[in-house]
Amino acid sequence: MKNIIISDTSIKDSIKNQSNFSFKEKLEIAKQLSELNVDVIELGEVKSKADEVLYKTICALIKNTTVAINVSDEKALEKNFSLIKSAKNKKIVLSVPVSPVQMEYELGKKPAVILDAVTNLTKKATACCQDVEVEFTDATRADPAFLYQAITNAVNGGATCVSIIDNAGISTPKETEEFIDGIYKNVEGLDKVIFGVQFSNLCSFAIVNTLYAMNCGARQVKISAVNNQNYFALKDFALVMDTIGAKHGFSFNIKKTSLGRVLQRIESLFVNNNTSLAIIGDKESKELSKDITEEKLRKVISSLGYDLSDDDFVKVYQEVKRIESKKAINTKDLEAIISNTALQVPETYVLDRFSVNSSNVLTATASIVLIKDKKQISGLSYGNGAIDAAFLALEKIVGEHFELEDFEISAVTEGKEAVGQAIIKLRSDGKRYSGKGISTDIIGACIRAYINAVNKIVYERNN
Repeated sequence: MKNIIISDTSIKDSIKNQSNFSFKEKLEIAKQLSELNVDVIELGEVKSKADEVLYKTICALIKNTTVAINVSDEKALEKNFSLIKSAKNKKIVLSVPVSPVQMEYELGKKPAVILDAVTNLTKKATACCQDVEVEFTDATRADPAFLYQAITNAVNGGATCVSIIDNAGISTPKETEEFIDGIYKNVEGLDKVIFGVQFSNLCSFAIVNTLYAMNCGARQVKISAVNNQNYFALKDFALVMDTIGAKHGFSFNIKKTSLGRVLQRIESLFVNNNTSLAIIGDKESKELSKDITEEKLRKVISSLGYDLSDDDFVKVYQEVKRIESKKAINTKDLEAIISNTALQVPETYVLDRFSVNSSNVLTATASIVLIKDKKQISGLSYGNGAIDAAFLALEKIVGEHFELEDFEISAVTEGKEAVGQAIIKLRSDGKRYSGKGISTDIIGACIRAYINAVNKIVYERNN
């Protein structure tokens, strides 16, 4: 039996498409995929500071599944790899466009430049990580001779896996067979590395093309745990493998007994992410309907995980109506309003000082001193990055672990001395508590936001 490696792209696709998943939801998707025994979880390129924290957290949680970071240029290679360096099983995926349209019109680069980049980037990646994949996007529309040379450069550069990505979705199964055969005949050493594929489902040929590619030698399939408009889903592939896989001599590591339950859980996250009560528009904006009623606003606030008192709800509703007259309000705006106008409590803990040390060669450490009842309380911890270390130090001071449900960092002002804003969402006893911190030091803003959320939890418990 020839084992087929499943490389899941769900998280990568959600980040690329700017889906509004919370920090917790992305973690949940990663945990469910690992439980399902997916071989590789692709995280995509880093888009924000929050992604950096997310990736490090996933690496700390996932032990049995390979965690892959996607990189498209040398500039991002070292920085992005540092985010998954602590993972038990890690992989770098280098994404290289090879069709004339993508190379010249989107990137403005000539074929010769791309070939040199493949060689140089692959060698630098293999110096960082033992497992390196080079994926060639829009490969079915590339010049065959150029594609063969690009794959050869990747193999000679030390890649352990090469994949071809079909963006067009117009190849018939027969054309796919001829395409894969051509690659094997013209690329020396391809049989010594893992060969992977991903086919667009534009003309509903994706599953059949994948099976033809597997019969030609492909051993890795890039796939998403959920349906999307471009590619077929894992459940469809699993059905085919379960039905005729053994007949063709193929197997995979997916836990079939857990498949239905896990996929249902993951799909529910995608569905809930794209729809919300009293919300209109697409998944990126999640705009509140104009002239929203009190009843519907209460339901939206509840769906976001907040449990407001009547007094706090009145404050939020009044602020929503005030801002609504000037601009459209989305759920991000609403959460900022809740953070600013509701749940304001006396400060049980006050930040006195902090010291955080972080580098790419030493484990990050944080030392924080808070004041409670006019007495200083200190906490010292190390973690997977500066922010992780700071949060762990705060947990030591408070003496309790809170579930970090979401975490956002943004700039309030522009320029080198920009003021940064952090919003932390913690969950305690089934309720969500948000905290906001502002500082010219982004680490300081995160610490202040965490303390702000903890103060709300403590105040509600005591009152």
